[in-house]
Amino acid sequence: MIWSLLLACALIRCWLMPLTSGFWLDETGSFYIVSGNWHQFLERMSVSIQSPLYFGMLWLVYHCVGSSELILRMPSILAMALAALLLYRLAAVLIYPEAGWTAALFFIAMPDTGHLAYQARPYSLAISVALASTLYFWRWLEKRRRLDGALGIVFLAAAFYSHPTYGLLVVVYALVIAREALSEGTLAFKQIALGAASLAVLCIPILPYYRSAAGRASLFSFEETPAWTSFFEFFPRVGGGILLFGVALLYLMFSSVEWRVPPVTGRAGLMVTAWLTLPPAMLLVVAKLTPAKLFVSRYYAYTLPAVALSFAVFVCCVKSNHQRLTLVSVTALSLVVATWPGNLWPFVNDDWRETTGILRQRAYASDSPIFVKSGFVEAKSIQWLNDEVRVGFLLAPVHMYPIAGAIVALPFAPGIDFDGYMASAVHGLASHNEFFVVENGRGALWQQWFQLRYGSTFQSETLPSRNGALITRFCRAVPPGTRKSGLPVL
Repeated sequence: MIWSLLLACALIRCWLMPLTSGFWLDETGSFYIVSGNWHQFLERMSVSIQSPLYFGMLWLVYHCVGSSELILRMPSILAMALAALLLYRLAAVLIYPEAGWTAALFFIAMPDTGHLAYQARPYSLAISVALASTLYFWRWLEKRRRLDGALGIVFLAAAFYSHPTYGLLVVVYALVIAREALSEGTLAFKQIALGAASLAVLCIPILPYYRSAAGRASLFSFEETPAWTSFFEFFPRVGGGILLFGVALLYLMFSSVEWRVPPVTGRAGLMVTAWLTLPPAMLLVVAKLTPAKLFVSRYYAYTLPAVALSFAVFVCCVKSNHQRLTLVSVTALSLVVATWPGNLWPFVNDDWRETTGILRQRAYASDSPIFVKSGFVEAKSIQWLNDEVRVGFLLAPVHMYPIAGAIVALPFAPGIDFDGYMASAVHGLASHNEFFVVENGRGALWQQWFQLRYGSTFQSETLPSRNGALITRFCRAVPPGTRKSGLPVL
């Protein structure tokens, strides 16, 4: 009953309650990519490097099942649920049978997992196939069965097709295999060579696609160069702090707490440690040495199962079953609360359904200009703003949630490179009585830009919004003694 209650609380609060919110920016991009026919799908995939496996599946869901937010998010929920099941089975063989429930519960309740589980984005699917690969790789290490090795390779290739950075899991496998070769000296080298060759063959079709992305790495990078100390961000500080809080509570509740050595082999310890640290370390080095700033938590989110395994190993060190269950309960419930702190009902920041809903409630002319800065980093390139397919991606939010008006895409930020573009964008603005500026992301640079140029003839007001983007309405100032119709007051 306790386990059922804990799992239900974690699933409902962390995964299901956020489903009622509208799409945020990246999810609207997912909608734009899959909403066209097959030709348009391939065209949109080529201009914005995405996950081929996930978006191919989502394209089928959109055209065969439906296009609602719930339907498009459901594949991610199901994939993350599969990941939790796979983690349960992996923990049972990696640590000991009872550890499966602990690892799965922590995985479901962790804030990082909760924020990815419900999104119409590729990370849930990528985590699940990465976990499937790890499970079969471990089985191959234990029993050397060819079928397990083949399935491990297939799912590893699927992880690479799901997201390019998730293919770094192969480095973890290589390190574990190297340890086996040094300690045992009796590895099935023919199977290893065949597996490596098979993986290379399976990944060949996708390499040109990712090579194209590598050539435009600086365009897709939206983060600054991280400091070396940022490496330690790979381990969730919230989760670690909550676990320590649970231990302190144990000492307050019980007169004595006995500890034991965790039942983990050297092979399993190396596997979890390498899985936890190597992928973020490699992305950090890449971000330091190249224009590709890929040190972003969701790009190495497939290490989250390793975090949950680490938590489960720590809990296993508590000798008493009753105390272990107490520690698990306190930690899991605290993680559930920490996933959406301070909010009775979870919501998405920069909710585009709410943003466009505010505009639809306004009675404005159908030809009123609406300038939209969606927040996609690709808007830093003038080529994107002048290309019909690319600008459609930048305006994905209003493609998902249509609104009336003359929609104009704004660059990512004002700059001299966009002076010509903006001169054309604001041409004829003086003939309108009002226009709107919708700005997603940090700051209000475009609001200030328009205020500086049109503040003397247009009055501005910020439309109230709780979770939506910043909306500024510019309305022509009415001279004193004049009605809006332009007739003098008698």
